[in-house]
Amino acid sequence: MRFGSISISYENAPIEVREAAALSDTKKMELYAKLTAQGIRQSVILSTCGRSEVYFMLYEEADMNRVLRLLADCLAFDISSYVRKKTDDCALQHIFSVASGLDSMILGEDQILGQVRDAWEFSRVMGCSGKQIEKIFREAITLAKKLKTEWKISEHPRSLSYIGMQLLHKTCGIENKRVLVLGSGKMAQLAIRYAYAYHASYVGNCNRSRKHAEELQREFSQLHIYDFEKRYELLEQADIVISATASPHLVLLYKELQDPPIMLDLAVPRDIDPHYPVVYNIDSLKEIADAVSYTHLTL
Repeated sequence: MRFGSISISYENAPIEVREAAALSDTKKMELYAKLTAQGIRQSVILSTCGRSEVYFMLYEEADMNRVLRLLADCLAFDISSYVRKKTDDCALQHIFSVASGLDSMILGEDQILGQVRDAWEFSRVMGCSGKQIEKIFREAITLAKKLKTEWKISEHPRSLSYIGMQLLHKTCGIENKRVLVLGSGKMAQLAIRYAYAYHASYVGNCNRSRKHAEELQREFSQLHIYDFEKRYELLEQADIVISATASPHLVLLYKELQDPPIMLDLAVPRDIDPHYPVVYNIDSLKEIADAVSYTHLTL
């Protein structure tokens, strides 16, 4: 039995391809079912803004091509130009690097470890984990924690949300600005936290879940919560808009505005229509992070 991985990542796929390759929970369940039916009894599917990957145990040589075909069928487009396949030590090195943040768009990114852990847990819930792959992921997570502690890889808050807020702070300023955040997941929560840290005069939030809105208000008591349907009305009043939803399609279509806000799109698939005049997205943040040294923000 051997260990393998198939990856579509920021290293060799632009954002247009990565958003087409993004795997929702529904698609993950479908793919897990198909993998099991084809004899791939141990697998973990990881899908983030920077990558869509399948880790699995190979029982025979043909399993690599089986997984590749099933992933292509699930995504419904030709992925051959964007896929990287690894086996044995190369695949092990890859998952260890991914979990540790060493293979992230932002070196030492502090969210990826939780995403790897969640992906493994989802595999267990689906009954697609097993002794061998459990050992691999357990050791990858253990090593990642050790590296973060001993090498202090994530001593500073290194995440795409952090880099994006640093960019806004440097280019247009956040202090005394009206900030609107779409979404309520981890990226959106970080954006809200940084907006307050940079002394925004007003922070509003739109998301589809009333429960999530109430949870956000427990942490951010001054946060203004609005129904998602009011986002265009609020758009006209905002200086800065940050979107980080889990929507599979655009949530802000292009609309003529006399004075459009600056927009930061932290989602893959993208949330914001790229026709807006000033939009930063995940890939532009990667380019900026590679070129600029960011200072630490203490929260």
